[in-house]
Amino acid sequence: MNRTKQYMSKFNKNAAPFTAADYERAKLGMTDYLAANFLTKDEQEVTQLIQALGYGEGDSLIIGREATASASFAALYNGLQTHLLDMDDVHSEVRGHPSAVILSALFALTEPTTSGRLFLESYIYGIELMAQLGKLVNPTHYEQGWHNTSTLGGMAAAGALSKLLQLSLDEQCQAMSIAATQAAGLQRGKC
Repeated sequence: MNRTKQYMSKFNKNAAPFTAADYERAKLGMTDYLAANFLTKDEQEVTQLIQALGYGEGDSLIIGREATASASFAALYNGLQTHLLDMDDVHSEVRGHPSAVILSALFALTEPTTSGRLFLESYIYGIELMAQLGKLVNPTHYEQGWHNTSTLGGMAAAGALSKLLQLSLDEQCQAMSIAATQAAGLQRGKC
């Protein structure tokens, strides 16, 4: 068994069951996400993104718009819109903004028939995964200039989507591995 599979197997065993307090915190996190999202819906950068890329074909939710889009555009758009003013949630163990990444991915792939409980559990799972990854790499990772929202967020989103889509451990590990190879992001571009 490879290290990713060992880690995810152990994480999965320790991840559930979630408590009533976990669900309440998740609801607050979603409220914060939506509030940050709606604050920016008329910002120039959001309009520029739509003009540059278009919505694409699909039925994924675009928050604050009467439109749907491809899943990839919806995730990008909702994430940009939520994090644009840097007013979204911060998690101390992550040293970053987990909901902008995790909820944007979840909203992009959630079907109208998805249960609210599964959605919340997937969100909680993603937050917990990102926090555990943050514990593994911080404070050094952040202090060296990496932007944890982007370097850890993709892996957390892949984990959350794995839960939402009820992937097997092997499929989950493949998703996590792909996300890890795509991880990048600096706090600020300076030489």
